[in-house]
Amino acid sequence: MFRSIVSSVVSVTCSQLRGVEMSVNRGLFVSGILLILTACSVTVPVVAKIGDDILQGSATGRLSGKGDYLVQNIDGLICTGEYDSLDQELTISSHVTCNDGRYGAVIITRNPGLKSGVGQGKLNDGTVFKFAFGSMSTMMMM
Repeated sequence: MFRSIVSSVVSVTCSQLRGVEMSVNRGLFVSGILLILTACSVTVPVVAKIGDDILQGSATGRLSGKGDYLVQNIDGLICTGEYDSLDQELTISSHVTCNDGRYGAVIITRNPGLKSGVGQGKLNDGTVFKFAFGSMSTMMMM
């Protein structure tokens, strides 16, 4: 299986006098690289508090630059958002959208290493949205 994938990505032709020439099918090569990049990701736990509701979930950052998070509670409230996972700044912003129609903006402050931190924002109805992720997520439960 692996051999057939490699041979379809890279074709090698040998010439007796000129050494070895390699020709790469660029379309397949680029597709292969993108597949590898989208497969590389880091997922961390997230705990959020919206008003009196506690939500739990995860955030995933990918080498492709797509980062997203989803938190939910037992009553069916689900909130999601996206961020640029390649942004190296410690403070970034994001939008959050909930399945009950609420939405808002959040500011995220990440620790060095970018795998943990806290965030806060306000939803369109005035409710405060707070969350922590990675190793900081245990702070929200206290």
